[in-house]
Amino acid sequence: MKTLSGQYEAEPRLRMLLRTLSAAHLAFLVFFIAILTVAVETARGQEIVCGGENLMPLLETDHPEAIAAIEAAEAETVNGNGLLWRIEKDGVAPSWLFGTMHVADPRITAMTPAAREAFEQADVIAVEVKEIGDNPEKLAGVLFGNPEFSALPEGQTLGDILDEEETAVLKAALRRKGVPYISVSKMRPWLVMSMLSTRDCDAKHMQAGATLLDIKLAGDAADSGKKLLGLEAIEEQFRAINAAPLDSQVDMLIATAALDDRMEDLHETMTALYLEHRIAAIMPMLAEMSKIYGFPDGDAETAIFEDELINKRNRTMVERAGAIIDEGNAFLAVGALHLPGDDGLVELLRKDGYKLTAVD
Repeated sequence: MKTLSGQYEAEPRLRMLLRTLSAAHLAFLVFFIAILTVAVETARGQEIVCGGENLMPLLETDHPEAIAAIEAAEAETVNGNGLLWRIEKDGVAPSWLFGTMHVADPRITAMTPAAREAFEQADVIAVEVKEIGDNPEKLAGVLFGNPEFSALPEGQTLGDILDEEETAVLKAALRRKGVPYISVSKMRPWLVMSMLSTRDCDAKHMQAGATLLDIKLAGDAADSGKKLLGLEAIEEQFRAINAAPLDSQVDMLIATAALDDRMEDLHETMTALYLEHRIAAIMPMLAEMSKIYGFPDGDAETAIFEDELINKRNRTMVERAGAIIDEGNAFLAVGALHLPGDDGLVELLRKDGYKLTAVD
């Protein structure tokens, strides 16, 4: 039977890595899953099962103190146990705020009946990035058309900043993804990290005709004639993730490569908590996993990165959501981790005078 203690080697700044995974940006997910669909062969109609094991039952058995810490943190987090929120303001029709998970897993994309009904009745759909439904080549143009987002400094390669052992670990992980090392050797480390951390099963689902939940919502909106809006620009998402210093990006990249298929367990655990609507338990779970695996806690640099990755984006999305909500009958869909907490969208919208109620 699988156990947790002593399973993984310690790597620096893993807390930052885990938070990056849990708040993964739509733009680079769409792009890299599009790449992986070429490398992963899947027959249409074939049953696809995501790998990985939900680690919560193992925590309950092996680390009850971790479960207690997760539940305590969850209880202290405001607005932490809802995926669908009704937004009300006097004089306009109610709108809806829905927390997504950026995956193509049918367990997620099916949504709940309440969320589906709210979506179908809405006149306006707002997602994080409107362009996510566009051709991946367009996203690639934005990403690789700006070296600040995608490329290492002129004349530098990953081989110049990784030692021999790290390079071997990275090459092995890339081979398992079907991605040649030479094709990524001049990319910024965060970009390669995002490729390695993407689940193969999402690529298989997309190759078989499915799509990420957020893309599905954008596509369904277009098909039904609803107005589609975005709360962020692609460039803003790339700029936020690229806020991490280069040495931190290298640490995250090698940690991702070293974890390899063990990353599937973390993804599956996040999925299980999402399906239980326990959004506020996800970050504490990742923090407890960091301790169990022997990873050090965050530092000031990590806090700055987290502010760029989540908090600043929350404030931007709330500013832009106001005009949409004031028109009434809108459905706003963003990554679920943007909802809870004092700096989450639910609380920020309340501070702006809206009434929000969890309905699902």
